[in-house]
Amino acid sequence: MVPFSEIERLRKKERASLYIETCRQIGLVLTWVLVNLFPSLSANAVTVSMLAINLITVPILFHATIQNGLGLLFASILLFNFSICLDCVDGNIARYKRQQSVYGVFLDRLTHNVSYPLLYFSTGLALFLRTNSVMWFLSFFITGILTELSPAMLALESTENLFFQQLVSRRTQIYAVEDYNIGSTVEEDCSCTNITNNKQCSFHMREILSLFPFWNRLFFALFLDFVFPFPEYLITKLHVVLFGIRLLVRQGSSVRSRVSTIEGKLSRVDKDA
Repeated sequence: MVPFSEIERLRKKERASLYIETCRQIGLVLTWVLVNLFPSLSANAVTVSMLAINLITVPILFHATIQNGLGLLFASILLFNFSICLDCVDGNIARYKRQQSVYGVFLDRLTHNVSYPLLYFSTGLALFLRTNSVMWFLSFFITGILTELSPAMLALESTENLFFQQLVSRRTQIYAVEDYNIGSTVEEDCSCTNITNNKQCSFHMREILSLFPFWNRLFFALFLDFVFPFPEYLITKLHVVLFGIRLLVRQGSSVRSRVSTIEGKLSRVDKDA
């Protein structure tokens, strides 16, 4: 049997939000269980299972929205967040078995690109069937597109790939066990003691809010609309509008910044030439 201490060596060095750290810890336990129960299980198989779970979650969320079903909503919350934990497992297994591959990265990105938009597509379709409002269906559809399939971000990535393909091919990094923390996090934790009281409060507030990434905010908005008598899914509609605007602003800023970086690198190349 593989000892859990060996699996713990796969823990990432960099600190993340409370939600991600929780998923990573659960992911370590799941990795230990799967490695011992299914020794031949591959990292890619875990990624595919993650996609399958998300595809099962989508119709459950659709029927929950149609029926105002709290039980179905909780089932979709548990399933989708479990798949996020599996998102940590596939990387753990890849590093443990030395199965890192570009194809694995492709499968991981494909899973995200399919899963997140479908949450908003299914919710928007359910609301359309309940309210007969094309405007709100389009709002959910556009927000779903912006989560992972934004035309602006896809165009930006294509531009970066066009100009940096040779550079990336020389410097692509596939993370291995050595890139992850094999010791304790005491030193990192101790550094937090130097933060002032105000900064500590702000830090803890951000940690609490991190428990609600955008998919959980969608689930929570639906929960509020199920439990309280808000008119026609007011909270869910408000969420999708504000989240869509936030995505547009952040992506616009990212496009400007990264295009500026590309232009700067190209100008230095021209000078060197």
